[in-house]
Amino acid sequence: MRLINYKPAKNNVLLEEVKVASSGSIVLHQEVSVGYYKVIDVGPLCQETSVGDFVLSALQMGTELTFVEGKRLQIPEHGIDGYYTPSNEELENPVPIFTSSSTDEEEELNVIDSSSDGGNNDLSQELGIRNQ
Repeated sequence: MRLINYKPAKNNVLLEEVKVASSGSIVLHQEVSVGYYKVIDVGPLCQETSVGDFVLSALQMGTELTFVEGKRLQIPEHGIDGYYTPSNEELENPVPIFTSSSTDEEEELNVIDSSSDGGNNDLSQELGIRNQ
């Protein structure tokens, strides 16, 4: 299916995800989402959105369509959470607007009944709950 031959119906908007090459210590050709989308087509019932707008959406139930030109996302207009106007500098060099939280730190297991921590291992002797 070609993008030029497709038109959204009703109040649906067709979105292209804005991406930037990932940065890191090793140069890779992996693209990362910036966090907002460019509207590339709108249905006839759309009232607020027009082609060329940049929008934010956290809607999880959009329809991902695969075209010859690549994948695009289609959502209803009411699924748009906000409109964004990037500066000319941001258009040339997009920067991700969402940061990922680091969960690399390992949590220490807190054992309250360990003999190595001075705990009482004589607790819970009933019916084979604890074997000595």
